[in-house]
Amino acid sequence: MRLGVTRAVEQLSVLSSRASIQGIEIVALPMTHHQPLPFEWPAGVSPNQVDWLFFTSANGVRGFFEQLDGSPFDSAQGEVGGAQGEVAGARPKIAAVGDKTTQALKGAGWTVSFQPTVANGEALFREFVGSHVDAKGMVFYARAKRVNFDPDELFAKTGFDYYPIICYETKTAEVNQQVVAMLEDKDYILFTAPSAVRAYDEKFGPPKAMLIAIGPTTASAMTNCGWTKFMTMKQPDVDRVLEYL
Repeated sequence: MRLGVTRAVEQLSVLSSRASIQGIEIVALPMTHHQPLPFEWPAGVSPNQVDWLFFTSANGVRGFFEQLDGSPFDSAQGEVGGAQGEVAGARPKIAAVGDKTTQALKGAGWTVSFQPTVANGEALFREFVGSHVDAKGMVFYARAKRVNFDPDELFAKTGFDYYPIICYETKTAEVNQQVVAMLEDKDYILFTAPSAVRAYDEKFGPPKAMLIAIGPTTASAMTNCGWTKFMTMKQPDVDRVLEYL
């Protein structure tokens, strides 16, 4: 049996080791790649005014913090600096969509203060707003060029000032047709993002293999593509996909 996963091979070492024990071959299908986008700090906003930073992926964490060298936030030191001066101890709170994003933030030196009960972007923002009904402040969202849920209208109804920071974009990667052809109807493919579903459908059409969505947002993308038969993981953890085979 083969299991295709829409991730790069270097991201699948743990899964590959576990799968080999069960005689399952892992096939990397990196349908997309992520490219940082330069962004400018919002005019007129002082760093110590920012109350919350939101992240809906590890790619957003990298796209945001890796471009802040010499800019307002210094994640390693926990200080805010740059051209506007330095303000020690003025770090904003962090909201993260799920465990993988939280891990990326911890690796960058940040502590997560809010995480939703369901690991998807819409739940993150709706649960946050629902639990901060009378709150005010300034929110930054480190986001992709294209997102599955835009919280702009949601925040417009609150006391928060919302600033989207577009810091990366998702692009289609090249995947060998022969690799895709290896995956037959007795095999499985785990799709790990809505963008991977769209990229696969545009290039190859509906898969022959049995399908697994890593979460509800990815499952919705499958439905939108007309894919009707698939399973959805209860927890969005690639390393637990073997439980669904």
